[in-house]
Amino acid sequence: MTPIEILIDRGFKVYSRFPYLLPNGIEYYLGESNSRVGILALVDEEEGSIYMLYKEDLREIAQEAKEYGYKVEEFILYTNYGLELHSKHESPETVGLTQIVKIDKDGNNH
Repeated sequence: MTPIEILIDRGFKVYSRFPYLLPNGIEYYLGESNSRVGILALVDEEEGSIYMLYKEDLREIAQEAKEYGYKVEEFILYTNYGLELHSKHESPETVGLTQIVKIDKDGNNH
């Protein structure tokens, strides 16, 4: 499945077929459903790309998602990247997200 198909399959409406881009080249997609924003960032394992989303990446993604709509209450990141969140003291809220769901490249939950 493509990133857009994964978001649609999870109930989100995607407004742009083009990805958002972090300064380090990581692509991500945004979709909206009621008061939720779905964010999808997948490692392209065949390209040998970056395999880690650092806190500053996660904060930037969350900030872009927050500009998506003023009534949004939930920001859910779906990803197969490794994440720079350590221990019980750091949670998705640490970087401005509500939930992080680990998925594989085909969109299946881990």
